[in-house]
Amino acid sequence: MDVKGGLVFMSENTGTNNSKNYGLMVIAASFLAYFVFFGYRSAFSVLLSPMTTDMGWDTASVTAGYSIMMLIYAVVSYFSGVIFSKFGAKFCFAIATITGFLGYFVTSFANTYLMYLLPYSIFAGTATGMLFVPAVSTIRSWFIGNAYGKAFGFAAAGACIAQVILTLGLKAVLLTMDWRFAMKMLGAVALVLLLIATLLTKKPPQTYNMKPKGEMIGGKKAMSETAAYSWTIGEAFKTHYVWGSILAFFCSCFSEFLIWSQLVNYWVVDAKMPMETSTNLYAFIGLLGCIFAPALGAFSDKYAAKKGNETKARSTLMFYAALGGVIGMLCLLAGKTSIIISVLACIFFAAYWQGMPGQVTGYMGSVFGKSFPQIWGLSTLIIMGIGPAVGSFLGAKLFDIFGSYQVSFIVSTIMFALSAFFALTLPKEAKLPANLAKKQNENIGA
Repeated sequence: MDVKGGLVFMSENTGTNNSKNYGLMVIAASFLAYFVFFGYRSAFSVLLSPMTTDMGWDTASVTAGYSIMMLIYAVVSYFSGVIFSKFGAKFCFAIATITGFLGYFVTSFANTYLMYLLPYSIFAGTATGMLFVPAVSTIRSWFIGNAYGKAFGFAAAGACIAQVILTLGLKAVLLTMDWRFAMKMLGAVALVLLLIATLLTKKPPQTYNMKPKGEMIGGKKAMSETAAYSWTIGEAFKTHYVWGSILAFFCSCFSEFLIWSQLVNYWVVDAKMPMETSTNLYAFIGLLGCIFAPALGAFSDKYAAKKGNETKARSTLMFYAALGGVIGMLCLLAGKTSIIISVLACIFFAAYWQGMPGQVTGYMGSVFGKSFPQIWGLSTLIIMGIGPAVGSFLGAKLFDIFGSYQVSFIVSTIMFALSAFFALTLPKEAKLPANLAKKQNENIGA
């Protein structure tokens, strides 16, 4: 650091170190946000059976609370994209800190169905909605191109660790305590972790006169044609970049949430496994994800760099991620009597889980650049407003009707296959439509 004429000048190395440290803090904050966000899903899967037994409700009734929560999450996600663009991730995370705590704590006192339904869906929905889009958008603003996948992978590992720790932790708690105590404990965990995330997270690097880490794959032309263009919501939603991504991710999310909210119950009821084995398998998926998340993220960056086209590379990896979901479902359906095949299903699910979200956000980020947060916010509203809510509820409802999960899991397999199909239809080049290219040229000329 040099002092000249009373002015302080940061050396190039100092600026680089600050940028690196801030980037690491952003990853850590997003890691914690993912932990709490996916913790709601992991906890629900484990608490579903104790809640239905204690309260005397059927599976679909309890799952309805989760489905409504996901609807509220989707609506809040859209607004969180707008709020993030104006006020930054700290503001969003601060709201999530309060509502995330209340989602668990207030629900733990429920003694009627309405007292369960309202606080859980409203508070938890608001918290998760204020976490997902800001966490993804912050990572994308600090890490681009050949650095994005690895950074996203480390952040997304928070979801995997949540599944391991909360599944095994709740299993131990439920041996001596009831689900109400478990929810109070989860509320305290959410409060502490999100407070830390709020303190750690940062605004976009341009705010601090810094540059994001990484280089655009495909060179400056890729940046100038699409990522640097200031997209409006209307312009973006007239492209297949958006609708192809929405359809691919929607079908996967539908299947994913149908499975994850019911998976422990499936292994107990359909596969006749002990509760301990079922929860251990569920935690095993999370453990695998802890390995797959950074590894697949780094692989996706290297694959994109090798292809020289981030847009094409990430759409290809989206296809393979969805295909992993199909194979995982086939293993799940065939593995009722085989623990080995069930473990194989876990491996494919973990690969899918760490493949699809990172690649769809990477794909859209490579296309829309600085316009990504608001576009992703509205996309999330459409995807999460229907897919997870309907998927979670349908999985439980079909179980109540047929007495097993076979029908709902066949539906899930078909939806994963559709996801793979829509991923194949995505444009492989990040090019501005002719009318927008003309508009941009006119603006430059003016």
